[in-house]
Amino acid sequence: ELHEQLHYFETLKVVDVKVRKKRSLDSQTSFTKDVTFSAFGRNFNLFLTPGSPVISADLAIKLVYGDGRTSPLYIDQNVFYTGHSADDETVKVDAYQEDGAWGINIYEKNEIYTLEPSWRHLPPSNNHSMIVYRHSDIKWNNLFPELNKTHDSIKVCGAVHPEDDLDLKPVQHMANEHLHNERDSETEHSRTKRSLWTLNTCHIIAVADYTFFNGPGGGFPHQTANYLVQTIQKVNSIFKKTVWNEERQLTGLHIQIKEMRIHTESTEPKQFHSNNKHYNMDQSHWPDSALLKQFGLDQDLTNFCLAHLFTHRKFDGGVLGLAYIASPRKFSTGGICSQLGSSKVAYNTGFSSTMNTKGNNMLTQEAVLVTAHEFGHNWGSEHDAETSECAPSSFNKGKFLMFPYAVSGYEENNNEFSPCSKRYVTEVLLAKAGSCFKGFKENVPMCGNGKIDKDEQCDSGGLGISGLDPCCDSSCKLKPNATCSPVNWECCKNCIIAPRDMVCRGASKEQCKKEAKCSGYSFDCPASQNISDTPEVKCIDEGVCKKGRCLSYCERHLADSVPCRCTQPGNECLRCCQQKGHNCQSVNATDYLTDGRPCSFGYCEAGKCIQVRTNLIQRLFTFIEKLTPDTLVAFMKSNIVGTIIVFSLVIWIPLSWTVSCIDKRSEKKSRLLQAHWVSNDTLLNRSFQNTVLASHFDNYKIKEGGSRRTFPSAQFYPKARLPNIMEGGKHKPTAVRKYKFNHQPDGPEDFETVM
Repeated sequence: ELHEQLHYFETLKVVDVKVRKKRSLDSQTSFTKDVTFSAFGRNFNLFLTPGSPVISADLAIKLVYGDGRTSPLYIDQNVFYTGHSADDETVKVDAYQEDGAWGINIYEKNEIYTLEPSWRHLPPSNNHSMIVYRHSDIKWNNLFPELNKTHDSIKVCGAVHPEDDLDLKPVQHMANEHLHNERDSETEHSRTKRSLWTLNTCHIIAVADYTFFNGPGGGFPHQTANYLVQTIQKVNSIFKKTVWNEERQLTGLHIQIKEMRIHTESTEPKQFHSNNKHYNMDQSHWPDSALLKQFGLDQDLTNFCLAHLFTHRKFDGGVLGLAYIASPRKFSTGGICSQLGSSKVAYNTGFSSTMNTKGNNMLTQEAVLVTAHEFGHNWGSEHDAETSECAPSSFNKGKFLMFPYAVSGYEENNNEFSPCSKRYVTEVLLAKAGSCFKGFKENVPMCGNGKIDKDEQCDSGGLGISGLDPCCDSSCKLKPNATCSPVNWECCKNCIIAPRDMVCRGASKEQCKKEAKCSGYSFDCPASQNISDTPEVKCIDEGVCKKGRCLSYCERHLADSVPCRCTQPGNECLRCCQQKGHNCQSVNATDYLTDGRPCSFGYCEAGKCIQVRTNLIQRLFTFIEKLTPDTLVAFMKSNIVGTIIVFSLVIWIPLSWTVSCIDKRSEKKSRLLQAHWVSNDTLLNRSFQNTVLASHFDNYKIKEGGSRRTFPSAQFYPKARLPNIMEGGKHKPTAVRKYKFNHQPDGPEDFETVM
C-alpha cells in the first residue's frame, strides 16, 4: 500500500546509517553525532546535537489506564536531536532514534527528505528497517482520494469558532472586551509589545488516546511518546521560523510540551463524564465536533496554552483534524490562552488524526502538516481566502499551510503561513500571548543528559547514572585515575587519552573517506582524508568519488538530475533519472537496479520487476476488521447509486425465487388434477376416434388386441417426451399432450394408466 502513497521511496537497514561522536566547537556542549547515510544516489552527512527544544524542563508524562489509574513514564531525552547538514549549515535537521532505527527530517530549500521506521508502513522484513522519501514523492491525491471523484475541492479540515457553540454567550465576552478597550487598550498593547520577546513559548499538553497508542505508537509507551515529541518538534520548526510581523519583530516563537498523557486502554464507563461519555471511550465512530467538545470537558486543560488530542480514527467527509479558532478579542474564548467557557468546556483545544481517508497510517510528513494546520487555527488563523495573495496558483509556489482544501501535489508554500494567516495570528498574539506564554528554556543542565555541562567533568548518560561506566560516576565526576570517558570522547581508551595511530573512525567508500587515527595528544578524532578520485572505486549506488564527495549515477550521466522510478512495462527495474521539469527516463538500457530494490508493486530481481502477490484472504479479513456500521453508512452515502442497486438485488432475487417456487407448485397441482379428468367411460368408448388429453405426469401403456401387446414396444414415456401416435402405428417424440387413437380397443383391459 506504500506504493499508493509515494511515487518513489527507498529502504535502509540499521547498519546503513553510520554514527560517530564528534567533539563540538560549541563550548556549552561536549559532542555532536556525525550521522551519515546514502539514499537517492547521494550521501547525507548530518551534525546532530542531543536534546529536543520542545521538551520543557519539567516535562511530566503520565500513562493512563482504563480504570483511571496513572503511572509516570520517563523518556531518554538523548534520543532526540537537532542539527544541520555538514555541507550546508542552513539546511536544518531534526531527528530521533528508536530501537536502532532513525526518524530524520532534512529541510533543504526546495525539498524535505524524511527517514522513518518502516514498521508503520511495510510488513516486517530483514531487508529493511527504515524508509526514506522526499516531500515531492507524496501522492497527495491518495491522502485525499475524494479529489479523484469530483471536480470540486474537498475540505479536509474543520475549524470551529467557539461562538458557534450554543452553550457560549459571546455577547458577554464582547461587552467585557469593549470595556477593556475603552479603558486601557494603549497600556495593554505597550505591555504586550515589551513582554512578547521574552514570553515567547506556548506550553501545551499532548494527549494520545488508545487508538493512537495502538496505531502509530505500536502499543509501546516509549514509541508513542517519541512519536509525539518528534511530531511537535517538526511543527515547532514551522512556527519558530515564521516571521509573524516584521515591523514588530514578532518571530522565534516556540511550542513546548509541558505535559504528556498517553492512554494505554480505552476508558471504562465508571470514568465517564456526567454525559456518560469520554473522548477515550471504546466507540467506533465519533462525529468530529462531538469528539472535540468531549475532549474539552477535561477542565484542567485550561492550565495550558493549548491542549491537543492525537487520535487514529477515520472521520466522515475526509476530515483529518478540528480545532477552535482564537479570536483577537482579549477576553474571548477559543484557541490559545482560553479559559473555561460558560458551559465549563475548555476551548483551547484541537485534535488531529494519523489515519488517512483510506484507513491507512499517514506518512510522518502528512501527519505533521495536519497537526500544524490545526495549531494554526488555535493561534488565530482562519482558512486562507482564495485570493492571489493568500492562495496563489501552482505557478507561484502554490497554496499555503492554512488552505482549507486538499492539493493535488507538492508545492513550496505548503509548509509556510500565508500573509493572511500572519495578520490573523499577529492580532491574537498581541492580545493574548502575554497572559499565558512563558519564557523559553532549552538545554537545562543536568547530570545524565550525555553532555558535559557546566561543573561536570564527564557525562556518560544512562551508563553513568547506572554506575556502569568505569570512568565516570553517577554524579558526573571522573573516577580516580581517569582523565576522560569514551562515552564523551572518541580518542579515549581505558579512561585515558588514546595512543597515537589508534583508529578512531573507519574508512568509508560510501562517503569517499579514508580511516582516521588519533593523534596521541587530543581527545578529538581528526577529520578523515578523501579517497583518491578513481572511477574504479564505486561509492553509493554505482556512483564514483570526486574530491571527497560521492557523485551519484544520475549526476554522472544526466546533469542536475535525481533518481526516479520508471513505470513503463519492462523498464521498471532500469536505472532512471529525472531533471527538474522533465519526465522520468532511463539513461542506459542495460543499467539495472540491484536485486531487492523496490519497483512498481514489487521488487527487482535480475532486471525484472517481480510483483508481490497479495494474500486475498488476508485482505478480506483486514477489510472485515475495519468494517463498522458507521463506515458502512458512510460508504453507502458516498456510493448512493451502487447502494440502491445492491439493495434492489437483495430484495428482488429472493422475491423472484419465492414467486417462481409458488408458480411451480401451483402448476404441479394443476397437472395432477388434469391427469384424472378423462373418465374411464371416455377411454372405453368405441367411437371411431378417441382423443385423450394426458398430463405430463402420465405414462400410458397401450395394449393392442387380445395379445395385450404393448404399444409402442411396452415403453414408458417420460412426461416431457410422450409420443404422438399417428396412423399406421408410426410415432416420434414430441411435447404435445393430445393423442389420437385410430385403433379401437377391445376392452377395458387393453388400457392401463400408470401414474
